Amino acid sequence: MSVSCSLVYIHSWLQPDRAVNPNASELLLPTDPVITGISSIFTVNTRDQDGKLVHVDGMKVSSSVGF
Repeated sequence: MSVSCSLVYIHSWLQPDRAVNPNASELLLPTDPVITGISSIFTVNTRDQDGKLVHVDGMKVSSSVGF
């Protein structure tokens, strides 16, 4: 194993890639009641495996609402 390969391996072991943990992420609901026909804002805070906030480019969220 070359020196550069060894350094890459050590770096990846010490600094693992961040990955979104859906169980640590949270959905913040509006404080006002949600009413049919009126827009509402929902905030999704995505967190990584260490519980730190993480930005996800191009994340798609699907939802369904049943009344």
